[in-house]
Amino acid sequence: MKFSYLFCLLFVCASCIQNKPPAKATNDTVSAEPVVKDSVVYYPIKDNRIAVDLKKPQQASLFDYFSHIELIPLETSNKALIGNVGKIIFHQNRFYVFDEQQRILLVFDESGKYIQQIGRGGQGPGEYLILGDIFINPFNGYVELLDWMGWILRYDLSGKFIERTARICKPSTDRSTLTAVHYFTAISEKKYVFFAGAYHYRIIYFDMNEGAIVREEFSYDKQRVMYLPCFYEYHGQWYFYFRYSNQVYEIGHDSLRNGYVYDFGKLTYDMNKMTYFDGYEHKSLDEGREIMGRIPYRMSYQGQNNRYVMAELLVSGEKYANVMYDKSMQESKYVEKFDEVDRFRPYIVTNEYVLSYCKHGELPDYVSKEILDEQNRQKYEKLINTVGEELNPVIIKYYFK
Repeated sequence: MKFSYLFCLLFVCASCIQNKPPAKATNDTVSAEPVVKDSVVYYPIKDNRIAVDLKKPQQASLFDYFSHIELIPLETSNKALIGNVGKIIFHQNRFYVFDEQQRILLVFDESGKYIQQIGRGGQGPGEYLILGDIFINPFNGYVELLDWMGWILRYDLSGKFIERTARICKPSTDRSTLTAVHYFTAISEKKYVFFAGAYHYRIIYFDMNEGAIVREEFSYDKQRVMYLPCFYEYHGQWYFYFRYSNQVYEIGHDSLRNGYVYDFGKLTYDMNKMTYFDGYEHKSLDEGREIMGRIPYRMSYQGQNNRYVMAELLVSGEKYANVMYDKSMQESKYVEKFDEVDRFRPYIVTNEYVLSYCKHGELPDYVSKEILDEQNRQKYEKLINTVGEELNPVIIKYYFK
């Protein structure tokens, strides 16, 4: 009887700890004390600041963070031949792959077997002019395709066309008018946030009920920027980052909010004061490369889970490197190259794994057979030994310890 009472008491206490919410922000900072959330310890970013010294690279192994690695080659066939990956979404055991070269959406199962294509280019029902982004909307359950010209096309998960929304932007030759949108996410059933790569205001809040723009912000006039991701989701919160900025923003319901900032010390620059891009679009290729080399860093990919913030940077326009910030230790590492591989791309960061990808020919840069188990080593050797064929990219899953 005493044992039963003690067991019940411990169970209740454990339940109370697990349901404790994350620490709330106070004056734009949060407590460094960890809390337990969904049976996983959650750590905030201390003072919403990640300090990084780009002049002092540190040694790190992939196995400081991960227990094992899985390779998922995407099936190559006449129906499924990917030119260049623009975006990958993993949803209900399926990979949704946006090929930004062909402007198509291809669907694969969790083993990489091709299933179908959703949507197609054209001007008929269920067709788009220029596919720019893909999204699986949690509020309506639809696969949504963004046409750069300003429409969202909705399909169910089987690929059946449902509807096309009203146009977000307007046709115009006036560069002060919003004429195209390039990335998007939904923050409620009717409110969307768009990134416009060639407009004065890069972030656009659009209300579908009103059929109108309700807010424009994040002004940047220096350069057209359309070809990199800029949104990621963590713990139900969407974040926005810009490749020339060290600031990461939370996407609030009505406006952007300060999320966290990378402090690169003396190498930190103000993107709106940069003179690098004055007349950049009219420079020669060699001059453009020289300009890129003068920029200390550009953000490529980033994400976070309950313990880590991970980012890939392009440093001085020539080499990729990583920032690995451990929120539990409040420490960051600047890693130019991991012990085992040349490159690590934290494309999607979850509490269970990091999802990444690479082109077939780039696989040795990301993975070596020595770090794989027997099953994945066989996949690796088969891929490496397949020469003279154009194969689809390989999905890489890094499982946390």
